[in-house]
Amino acid sequence: MDEETARKILGKRIKSDNGLFDGVQYLAWSVGHKEIVLDDRFTVDELEAIVWWVRNHNTENPS
Repeated sequence: MDEETARKILGKRIKSDNGLFDGVQYLAWSVGHKEIVLDDRFTVDELEAIVWWVRNHNTENPS
């Protein structure tokens, strides 16, 4: 997984602050947080992209 692939998979779920949110296929994560909220079915590729994104963007603006 790399940033380009993760961006393709996650698309509009990526917020301007690099957090993740999807209100339909519920996904919520804020930069600096250790937990991701998921409440739907996700493919293995989606899960891999979510984890890659969090691991690689979790140091920005820690709370």
